[in-house]
Amino acid sequence: MGKEENYFNFSDSDNFSKHVGIEMLEITEKSARAKLNIQEHHLNGVNIVHGGALFTLADLVFGALGYVHDQKAVSVNASISYFKAVSSGTLIAEGKLVTLTPKFGSYSVQISDEEGNIVAVFQGLGYRRQQAMVQ
Repeated sequence: MGKEENYFNFSDSDNFSKHVGIEMLEITEKSARAKLNIQEHHLNGVNIVHGGALFTLADLVFGALGYVHDQKAVSVNASISYFKAVSSGTLIAEGKLVTLTPKFGSYSVQISDEEGNIVAVFQGLGYRRQQAMVQ
């Protein structure tokens, strides 16, 4: 099994993101992309995508980026800023590695709508545990 296939095994084993309907599109050493086709169950009480759904989309990309460096990374800090309300269509989350040290990884994830408008921006800091990932 190639390294890229191992990355996708990470997202395949994430039961919550599968339940929500997130599809991982691409995972590399320094970037990752996922999409969410907005459904009625993603909407909140004012008929826009729930902030938790947006956070979950970004968090899966963040987690995938932490996984590709062959260590169990756990989130120690994460924040999200919401810029645009959406209620239909497809959302794309694109994440990138900002910096990597032996103990920490910093990542940024941008969520955009189908027209490329920024919906939200997520920043995450992961603690890189020294224990290697179990295959």
